Amino acid sequence: MANYISDSTKHNPDDDKKKQITPEKIYDALSNSHKAVLWTEMILAFAVLIVALLFVLVVNISGMEQKWATLVIILLLSVPFFMVLAFVYTYYRNIKKLAHGGYRIITDKVTRVVTDDRYVHTGRSGHMEHAMYLYRCGRVVISLEGTYTNSEGDEFFVVVANERSTRPLLVYNTKYYELVDLNTEE
Repeated sequence: MANYISDSTKHNPDDDKKKQITPEKIYDALSNSHKAVLWTEMILAFAVLIVALLFVLVVNISGMEQKWATLVIILLLSVPFFMVLAFVYTYYRNIKKLAHGGYRIITDKVTRVVTDDRYVHTGRSGHMEHAMYLYRCGRVVISLEGTYTNSEGDEFFVVVANERSTRPLLVYNTKYYELVDLNTEE
């Protein structure tokens, strides 16, 4: 794997010019996240449709009585349909909430940065997660290079859901970013 330097680490924190965080950038980042989830859910619904069609084939071959076979087929094919409806409704609700300012920005300090925090098993293999711990928001998984650019005491702008949530949706280091047209909560 080639060495990768993200945009945030290319920036020198001593420069006067910081990247700007605007409401449009936050909206775009969160809406892209919701779109990715919707696409993943649509792929899942398509896979369920394929499995349902296989069961429909089995029902047709089995020689089941026609009225019961029709009922089973309708039930099998309605599952992916209702899944798609639920996924689209959830996406619509999330985008609507986001458009009406469904997030808030808080400032938080890093209490510690851990290079190899937790080993995560993924099937037959696994990988180490690197994390930083924020005072109010808790554990945030970051990249390995993030463990070298972030240090204890750094302040972050943390985008959280508008409710009383402290689960970070987006994090921005104040060394590299500044807020434009946005209010923060201490």
